[in-house]
Amino acid sequence: MYAGDHYPTWDALLDSLSELAARHPGLVRLESAGTSREGRELPLVIFGRPEDHPTLWLDAGTHAAEWCGHAALLHALWAFAAEPERFRD
Repeated sequence: MYAGDHYPTWDALLDSLSELAARHPGLVRLESAGTSREGRELPLVIFGRPEDHPTLWLDAGTHAAEWCGHAALLHALWAFAAEPERFRD
């Protein structure tokens, strides 16, 4: 779980996304969007249930040195997973 109280390392970010998917298998899927020029995996998080229709694209990490985006998105994903009904409408 990520509390939003620090900037995670890349490995910690990937670990947290894996943990999120493992804890919420019916809600969160973790896939790969490809690899970076440096050969790092580009994680793709698919969030939601098949019966949910609204779609929202959230992007972080476009610029690798901007860690606040990574941290904010990770925090938001954990919040969405904790209370998915709260964010449905």
